[in-house]
Amino acid sequence: FADMLRLRSNVTGGSALIAFIHNSINNDRPYDELARRLISTNGKANKTPEVGYILGDNVDPFALASVTSQVFMGIRIGCAQCHDHPFDVWTREDFYGMAAYFGKTRRIQSNLTNVVYTTEDTRSVVMWPPQDDLEASSRKAKQPAFPFKMISGNKRPDFIVRLDRLRTELARQQAGTGGPSVDDLLAEGATKARNRAKGRNPDALDVTGEAKTNLRGIDIKGSLYRHSKDRLELARLVTSPRNPYFGRAFVNRLWKELIGRGFVEPIDDFRQDNPASHPETLAHLSEEFVASGYNFRQLVRTIINSDIYQRSRVPNGTDELKRQKLEQTFLAAPMRRMMSESLYDSIVTAGHLFEYKYPKGANSRIITEQVRVMTSAGTLVPEDPSLVQQLTKPRKGMKPKVMENAGYDLESAIELDFKALLNQDDEEVGIERMQVMSKEELEAQRMLAEQRMIRSGAKYETRTVKREVDLNPRFNSSLRMASPAPAGHFVRVFGQTSRADLGTPRQQDPTMRQALMMLNGRLTHEASRVGSLEPIARLLDGFSIEFARKCHVQ
Repeated sequence: FADMLRLRSNVTGGSALIAFIHNSINNDRPYDELARRLISTNGKANKTPEVGYILGDNVDPFALASVTSQVFMGIRIGCAQCHDHPFDVWTREDFYGMAAYFGKTRRIQSNLTNVVYTTEDTRSVVMWPPQDDLEASSRKAKQPAFPFKMISGNKRPDFIVRLDRLRTELARQQAGTGGPSVDDLLAEGATKARNRAKGRNPDALDVTGEAKTNLRGIDIKGSLYRHSKDRLELARLVTSPRNPYFGRAFVNRLWKELIGRGFVEPIDDFRQDNPASHPETLAHLSEEFVASGYNFRQLVRTIINSDIYQRSRVPNGTDELKRQKLEQTFLAAPMRRMMSESLYDSIVTAGHLFEYKYPKGANSRIITEQVRVMTSAGTLVPEDPSLVQQLTKPRKGMKPKVMENAGYDLESAIELDFKALLNQDDEEVGIERMQVMSKEELEAQRMLAEQRMIRSGAKYETRTVKREVDLNPRFNSSLRMASPAPAGHFVRVFGQTSRADLGTPRQQDPTMRQALMMLNGRLTHEASRVGSLEPIARLLDGFSIEFARKCHVQ
C-alpha cells in the first residue's frame, strides 16, 4: 500500500494518511471503501487523514486524474494529457473528462494558523479545449466524464450477485445490533413517568441545554469542508463491481507482491497491446475478490494457498531462456531479495533490538565532533512574524530521532505515533471558520516575534569538542517509520523508493553499498552483539570461562 499510494510523511497530511492506512488494514476495512474515502473526502489535513491522498499531489486535477487511474485501475491515462495516447484508445478529451472530476476541489491554507484543508468551489479549473489549442474560439468548463468501459447493467454476473447477498446480510446484522431493544425503551419510559410523578420533570425549560443543542446542530465543518459531488460520483464509478479494472488492478499488484511477477507487467499498465499472461486466472481472482466484499486478507489467503505460491526457484545453472519461460508461465518462482522493510525488521528481531540489551551506562563512549561556536554576537534582528507559529508549533505524531553517534547512525529514523495522528483534537470554532485576526491577536503575534530574535552579522568559528554518549541501541519497526526513510537509510539502500514519482519500481539489483552496509553497518553490528540483559548472555559467559580453562589446562 505504501508504494502503491506513494505514502510520504514529508507532504501535508502524509503522516496521518500513513496511520489511516495502517489502521484500515488492521481493522480489515474493505478495499473499495478505502478507495472511495481516499478519492472523495474533503476536510482538514491531519484531522481528516483521507485528504492526504489528494494533498499528496497538491490538489492538482490533472495529476490526480493520472494518479487515480493508474493506482486504482492500472491504466496510464496520463499519457493522454498532452496528446492522444500513442499506444491505447484514450484521447486527450478522455483525460480532461477524468480530470474534471477534481476540477472544483481547492486547497486552502489559513494565514492565521497555517492549517491546510480542502473544500469544493462552484467553478472548475479544467477547461476544454485546452489552452494550447489555437483553433479553439472559446473555452468552457469541461464536464466530468468516465471514459472506462463498465460491465453492462443488463447483466448480473454471479460474483455481483454474491457481493450483493453478502452486503445485504452484513447490513441486516448491523441493523439488528445498532439500536436499543424494546425492553430498554420501555424501561426508559417508566423511569421518565416516575420522575414526573415526583415533580422532577426532565422536559422542563433548559435554556442553556437548548442553546448547546442548537450549537451542536450547526454544521460548521459541512459548510467549510464542502463535499464534492463530482468526486463522490467518481469514487462510486471507480469502485463499482461493474468496473473490471478496479479489482483486476489490485489483484495484479498483490499477485506481483506475493509471487514475484504480475499477470500484467508493468503492473499498472493495462492496455490492449499489453494483455495479461493468464487472463482467465486474473479474471477469476478478481471476481472472487469482489464477491468476498473486497476482503484483502481473504485474497492473500487464496494466493498463498495456491500451488503457484509454493513452487520453488529454478536451480542454479539453468539456461537463461528456459528460466525466463518457466517464470513467465508461473512454473517456477523468480529469485528476488526480501523487501527492505522486511529485511530491516528481521535483523532487528533476530538481534533483539526492539528493547535495550545493556544496562544504562554500560556502553558509554566519548565522542569527538566539530561544532560552530559564535564569537561575535552581531546585531539582534526581529524574526519574520509569519514564521513564528510554524517554527514553534510541534509536529504532532512524530517522535524525534536521536542521533547518538553522529553519522555512523544511518539506520535510525523518526517514529510515527499512529494513535496520536488519528486522534488529533479539533481547533476552536473561530479557528475552524478561519476568522480574520483581531488587533489584539496581531499585537500578541508582534510581541511574540520580538521575543524571538535572530542575529545578523554574527561571526562563528569551528571548534572540536568531546561529549559522552551511551551507545545502547534500540530500533523501532520499519512499519512505524516516517516514510520514505531518509536517503542513505538501510531501507532506502535496499530498495525503498522516494515515492516522488508515480509508478517507480523498487530496484532488486545487488550493489556494493548494500554489501558494505550488511558487513559494516550499525544495524547488523548491534544485532550480532550479545547484550548482558539477554538470557543467552549468561550461557555464553559460562561457556567462555569453561572454554578458556580447558585451553589453559591443555
